[in-house]
Amino acid sequence: FESFAAYAKAGIVRWDTSGAGDDNGTEFTFGLGLSYDFTRNFAARLEWQRYTDLVIDTVMLGAVYKFR
Repeated sequence: FESFAAYAKAGIVRWDTSGAGDDNGTEFTFGLGLSYDFTRNFAARLEWQRYTDLVIDTVMLGAVYKFR
């Protein structure tokens, strides 16, 4: 199980839209994720994140290359 890692994150996001419905704001965001190291330099991540005021959930799958 050394190749697996779990993590949590939290922060503040600032957003700004322009066009017909101009809007902007700042809100709290938090998320959870799992990471798996295939090699010393290459990993994959699966992550869920919530934007609280907008009540938006995102799920992301990504690849990571670590420069060592």
